Amino acid sequence: MDGDINFLDVILISRVDNETTLENYGGKINTSFFEAANLMGLLKVKGLVMFEQSIGGKSPVKLTDKAVTVLNLMKERSEEGITNLDKAILNAIADGATNHIAIESVVNVASFDVALHLYKLYTTSKIEYTISSGKLTIRLTEKGYSGISTKRDLGKKEEIKTEDVEQEISLPEEQSPPTEEDFKQKMRQSKMEFYIQKYGLIFLVFVIILFLISAAAVLLLFFI
Repeated sequence: MDGDINFLDVILISRVDNETTLENYGGKINTSFFEAANLMGLLKVKGLVMFEQSIGGKSPVKLTDKAVTVLNLMKERSEEGITNLDKAILNAIADGATNHIAIESVVNVASFDVALHLYKLYTTSKIEYTISSGKLTIRLTEKGYSGISTKRDLGKKEEIKTEDVEQEISLPEEQSPPTEEDFKQKMRQSKMEFYIQKYGLIFLVFVIILFLISAAAVLLLFFI
């Protein structure tokens, strides 16, 4: 199981299609270009997307085999019945946990397992979500509200049976999870690579033009 993958990651890769580029992806998730580029950098670090760089044009985005495996697994698990963990998640949302991070904290379950159950609740119309500026907001629907516990003791969380927590899930092999510092460094490298490959040629042409103008000015002064 890849504990680094969360529900926001799943939503982001589900918005990638054959027409997706780095330039138009922000419009697909109601987010600015630069915020969308940062999110794409995160997905690349997690091994979920890859960029096909194009100098001076569009830069297509493709899902990796790992991302396809994750989406297929989400669809497969969404057909399972409602469990105690699903009910606990619905209760957490009803109590004010409006994003995946808050929900993970309340139920104390790994990110990927929570993502599996949130995806199921979404496909069964028990929750809905919105994305704005790279932030995810989750709400109950009327159908989801009818599934929450109405006789909960104050300050007492509903018990989650261990059998409801997902077992280990096999994803394509990868290296051990990076440290926080490694993660930040890879993010900086990913963003820098993007801007260098995207605008490096333009900058080089600009420098050459400045050189030619300077050379012409020197020659003109010489002949004058």
